[in-house]
Amino acid sequence: MPTFSPVIELLPELHVARLEVAELFGRNAPLHVDLGCGDGSFLCEMARQFPKRNLLGIERLTKRVKKVRRKAEKIKNVRVLHADTLFAVRYLLPESSVETFYLGRSGGISFDGFSRPTFWMQSPMRWTNTVSCASRPISSIIFIKSNG
Repeated sequence: MPTFSPVIELLPELHVARLEVAELFGRNAPLHVDLGCGDGSFLCEMARQFPKRNLLGIERLTKRVKKVRRKAEKIKNVRVLHADTLFAVRYLLPESSVETFYLGRSGGISFDGFSRPTFWMQSPMRWTNTVSCASRPISSIIFIKSNG
């Protein structure tokens, strides 16, 4: 008699188009992504310092996205995506499209005494596996940004 597992993993089929990065920015340039870009301070400063790079901020909180949009109005190489970061990296960024990811502790939301939820602190391998699908193999770098 066959045995059955009590756990069933359901992976819904998603019909989501990946971003057209060159179309989004109007040019081909190395793509750098700020995961959880907050108010956009780091993102906009990087864009000013490196005008030959395309910088994409991903943020899920509406008020923060609005702040980023205001800060980035006159910066040509910045775009902001209002989405869940994990979803955006897995399903929206084209494969091998990202040169560098920035992941940081800055923010202002405190869940456990840190600036990010414990999930960020406890799951570095999860993030490494997730970003590897959207980044260039081996050459991808994740920088940890911090306010302090």
